[in-house]
Amino acid sequence: MLQALSIDYKKIIMELSDFFLTASQAALQLEVSRITIWRWVKEGKFNAQFIGREALIPKWEVDLCKAKIGRQNV
Repeated sequence: MLQALSIDYKKIIMELSDFFLTASQAALQLEVSRITIWRWVKEGKFNAQFIGREALIPKWEVDLCKAKIGRQNV
């Protein structure tokens, strides 16, 4: 009989936190809503990786987006 595979997603996400941000973290850094982040992921503006239902966005992509937004506000 097969047993349910127990995966600790939070532990995996914590181990990747040096390289990735969650959608909520990215939203806070970019000062936009989580819905905007999800829309940008869907549009392909971020190359998000998914662990379970959590979208992980590379930190360098958030930094690039932050720099672009900063230049537009100047």
